[in-house]
Amino acid sequence: SKGNEAERAGLKRAKEEQAAAEVRKAERAKLKAAERGVTQLRKQLVDAEKALRTTRSQLGTKLKSTEAQVSSLKGKNEELVAELTAARDALAEYETQLESGRQELVAASADYEGRLAEALRIKQCETWRKMLIRGSIFLKHGRRGKPHKTLVYCDKELRYVYYANIAKLFGTITHSRLDLSAVTEVRHGIKTEVLKRSASAEHVYACFSLIWPDYTLDLEIPYYPKDHADRDRLVLDHRNEWLAAFSWVTGGQVPSDIALSLDSR
Repeated sequence: SKGNEAERAGLKRAKEEQAAAEVRKAERAKLKAAERGVTQLRKQLVDAEKALRTTRSQLGTKLKSTEAQVSSLKGKNEELVAELTAARDALAEYETQLESGRQELVAASADYEGRLAEALRIKQCETWRKMLIRGSIFLKHGRRGKPHKTLVYCDKELRYVYYANIAKLFGTITHSRLDLSAVTEVRHGIKTEVLKRSASAEHVYACFSLIWPDYTLDLEIPYYPKDHADRDRLVLDHRNEWLAAFSWVTGGQVPSDIALSLDSR
């Protein structure tokens, strides 16, 4: 039947999303390795500054010693005067070179961090774009009746969000659409009248809503089986990914708590 076909399509999509999640996890591991490279650069900078302080201290001690000898001889030993001058010049040149090296290292580190941040941003945006176009199966809560399984996805231009009730056993599946540019807010949790009416309080971390001036699209991440390991964490991670993606595509700022939870994974 069409309902079974839709169910199998939903399961297939779920498996694809799980595989995509594993790919994103591997990509994040690579990016974290790059961040460790930045940390190493910073450590080199700290070591260089420590070396500067040590050398300055050593040369300063030598300079003071030479000055004391010159003072005691009262200028009678021209070789000591020449040595003192050379020591001062060497110290100045060394400090100039070390400062130049430090500035180059700081500039290189800042440039690397900037390019890494931009690469992360582009990669994340591309991940969200693919997620939104591919879509997923959610439980859609309505003003009447019980929540039902719904396929939610976006067009390739990310102008509209489409949703279709795939729980119907008979008849044509209708794909409704809403204009993403008119979204005023993306909310997480049970915070709309629709969700307050039909959502279970224990599923608060699985729910989120897209808000229009005259409509709300209220969705819930389908829960994993109760015996599934890390069930609650997986649902929360899944919900936060979609929250971030819809916040991004509607031009809103990704909530700081959601962004932090994504970065920590």
